Amino acid sequence: MGIAKDLINKMAEGKDLTGSPKTITGDLDVPEDVTSLKGGPTKVGSSFFCINTGLTSLEGAPTTVGNDFICYNNKKLTSLKGAPKTVVGDFNCAGNKLTSLKGGPTTVGGGFSCSSNKLTSLKGAPTGVDGSFNCSFNKLTSLDGCPKSVLADFIIDKKSRFTEEQIRAVCDVKGKVIQV
Repeated sequence: MGIAKDLINKMAEGKDLTGSPKTITGDLDVPEDVTSLKGGPTKVGSSFFCINTGLTSLEGAPTTVGNDFICYNNKKLTSLKGAPKTVVGDFNCAGNKLTSLKGGPTTVGGGFSCSSNKLTSLKGAPTGVDGSFNCSFNKLTSLDGCPKSVLADFIIDKKSRFTEEQIRAVCDVKGKVIQV
């Protein structure tokens, strides 16, 4: 992993990932000064992290990730366009400036967190989440697009106007509905 990380850091000096290897066997931690995933690897064997970067979109992100896809606290990220369609582990896009989940994964094998964004609906959310689903601290006015099934807990903020009964009417939640 050290060689790949050094290479990615060197490539990032140009603010994108042009010239990086197309496959990375371990984790990929995108440097904070990167503003584009252009030219990056198409396959990451373990987890992909882009945290506190200057990214405005996920275009150029790997299409295959062996575990988690973590892209939170990117204060300029407004779109999930370019995210992988299937994520084996967790998908975390919390703390960005997202107004829509369109372009995000359709299948998530772990948890899905889109908390602390600017979402008014859940359109574009995966249809099923094999872990917990966290949509707390948004400005939801609708449950449109809500996953059909969540195999663990459904987390939403107390200020939300939606009751547990309303959530369970549109989503088969196997765990608890938690209002934080």
